[in-house]
Amino acid sequence: EKFATWEFAGGTKDEVKNLTQYFGLRYFEESQQIVHGLRTVIIQPDGVLLKVYEGNGWKPDELVQELKKFFGTHSSA
Repeated sequence: EKFATWEFAGGTKDEVKNLTQYFGLRYFEESQQIVHGLRTVIIQPDGVLLKVYEGNGWKPDELVQELKKFFGTHSSA
């Protein structure tokens, strides 16, 4: 409700590599390092992409409103 805790995606090495490639990130397998830019995504609990924010021009309130809108229409989750 207050979004006080952040959760990050995780998985096997292959799953992480596939995820980074999907979002256009660079993944260095030797060091298991991900190089990223300014892109924030909201992924629904079922794994479907809900929203992509490019750059840093968005405000946290926009993200919160998007989550409220989603969970307001998916109250059975």
